[in-house]
Amino acid sequence: MKVGFSRQDISPPIDTQFGCFVTERQIRVIGHHDPLWASATVISHGNDTVALVSCDLALMTSSVVHRARKIINGRTGIPESNVLISHTHVHSAPGGTGTEAATPGVDPDYFGEPAYTGLVMDRIAKAVEEAFASMEECELKVTSQPIEGIGTTRDRREPPYQPYAGLLEFVRPDGTVKAVIISYACHPSIVGFSNLLTSSDFVGVTCDAMSQALGGAGVMLLMAPAGDVSTRNTRKEQTYAEVDRLGKVLADQLLAIRPRLEAVKVDEVKAFSKPYEVPIGPLPSIEDLEKAVEKTRAALDKMIAERPDDGSENGTYNMPMGAVLEQYVYWSRARNQLEKVKSVKVSSAPSEVQVIKLGPVLFLGVECELHTPREAEIRSQVPYMPLFIVAPANGSLGNITGKSKNPGILAAPAGDALVSASVELLNEVLKG
Repeated sequence: MKVGFSRQDISPPIDTQFGCFVTERQIRVIGHHDPLWASATVISHGNDTVALVSCDLALMTSSVVHRARKIINGRTGIPESNVLISHTHVHSAPGGTGTEAATPGVDPDYFGEPAYTGLVMDRIAKAVEEAFASMEECELKVTSQPIEGIGTTRDRREPPYQPYAGLLEFVRPDGTVKAVIISYACHPSIVGFSNLLTSSDFVGVTCDAMSQALGGAGVMLLMAPAGDVSTRNTRKEQTYAEVDRLGKVLADQLLAIRPRLEAVKVDEVKAFSKPYEVPIGPLPSIEDLEKAVEKTRAALDKMIAERPDDGSENGTYNMPMGAVLEQYVYWSRARNQLEKVKSVKVSSAPSEVQVIKLGPVLFLGVECELHTPREAEIRSQVPYMPLFIVAPANGSLGNITGKSKNPGILAAPAGDALVSASVELLNEVLKG
């Protein structure tokens, strides 16, 4: 087996729109705290080659993924179907709003900023191209373990849910580490609403700390199902100091489990995919959504009226940061949901699930923010290890939650369809 690694800086120009918390155009990048990366690990065995990519972006639509795959194929010859492109869903980064399957074409390419969309696709392809050119013989070693003190589910369940981390090291014949893939689930959203600097959040801190400890190895994180997992219950504050602390907590625990790494025989490298249709709805009523917009707007106006004017300004909208901005986010989300539901013209939308197979190790890529109940469904029906679920991968439909009967663009039927497609593909792969 041969392995290569590379990464490219995908930090956006100043004044690019952010992709999370607020989707209004005036909430834009004013600077960079640390780089955003497109990281690529390329693995080859015999005549087959696959690429795993992780991007520090809030969102990435399938249209960008498909075009990036074509560029990669043109530069390296790697089949488009053999490329998995994920994003960490870091909130302090750009992203497109066309994230729900019901509204294709709504700002699909980073809010209509074609220059940045082009940069992202080019840098993804360049990272894969450089990784492809740097491949060398390696052995794969794997382990996993629960991680304490970082990500937990937001429902405060007892005992608290603590995601497993997977650690995969690609080791040269001389014992040095060529590349590392981390699988871990937690929203990279420590710095919160008021941050206007781009950052890879704890993901970047963890990867850099691991790289430094392992002699400069290339390190990337593939986000696991984190739709309902965050640092809400563990962070002490929403600062970059806390980003640094929690990123190093994860790195330290990963380094501590390295003695448990076990070599696995990689006798083949393959990619598989399964297209399926994502059901839309049942949709909430327009009347209910309009009431939500009115309610959140009234609360925002009340907060602004009661706050002394200190001249705070954010773009074209005169408002302070903190609590008022948070309420602004709630109003913006309610308004966007209303607009999306009004635009729904289809009953389903196309998607795919993908499996990358490295010998006995499987990566399952799903095009959504997957919540832990749905992950548990997949794992209960396919109790196979080592299986690492990558979410979001190859696009982002939005949140796939549990079996709640609440209406939404992506409601319970969408989750049922995703679980069914995932289980079917995994069983096909395992049966050979």
